[in-house]
Amino acid sequence: MTDVQQVESTKTKKQKTKKQKRARKQPNQAEQAEWDKLVAKGKKLVAALDSNERNLGELADSVETKYRKKSLARFAEEIEVKFSTLNRCRSAYRAWKGIEIKGPSPKSGVLQALATHPAKEEILKNPPKTVREARTLMKDYRKAHGLQEDWRVGETRRWFGEAVKHALEAHKKYGHLKQEHFDLNILRQAVDEPDKLVATLRLGGRALNTLADEVECALTTPAALLPPPMFDDTDQTT
Repeated sequence: MTDVQQVESTKTKKQKTKKQKRARKQPNQAEQAEWDKLVAKGKKLVAALDSNERNLGELADSVETKYRKKSLARFAEEIEVKFSTLNRCRSAYRAWKGIEIKGPSPKSGVLQALATHPAKEEILKNPPKTVREARTLMKDYRKAHGLQEDWRVGETRRWFGEAVKHALEAHKKYGHLKQEHFDLNILRQAVDEPDKLVATLRLGGRALNTLADEVECALTTPAALLPPPMFDDTDQTT
């Protein structure tokens, strides 16, 4: 084989490889068509969300999710609804999946609050009107049966509460930049190590973004696809 033929052969292989990569990146036409149908249906439900929360939850439940693929977040963006709202609707739907709800369906928050109550079907014959009332029923049930919240739940709630507080304080204090802090002459005198300052600020931002991504991923991925837990339910040690 001549040098020219070798070069042409190499170019052909590279072109084939690029085409194959592009083909792998292109979504399957059938999958894309199914996705488009879900999006169209989702937009209709969002247009009248108050009366369609359960239906929206059912639709969200049909969205195939894969670990770290953020499918539900992408779906929420395309149907123009907050991710937290969509995730709440899905969680409430899953908690009551397979249970017939006669009459008007209560709000998703009420259904979610009563999700683990053993008499939830009976309660729905005369359902609470507000989420607070539903949570009170659940709290009374736990108290009556001597059920205490797992200490790890409380610790995790407090830990995330601190993270949220820190994020809000950072946004409030540094999220709205003032030109007075960016006078070039002053800035050059005030910042001794600009590279270190920039790197540290970005490090903090990445930490909160990573935390947000991990929470979103964990809450939207089917349990079977998540990594195994760091401890099981019998582990009560710190």
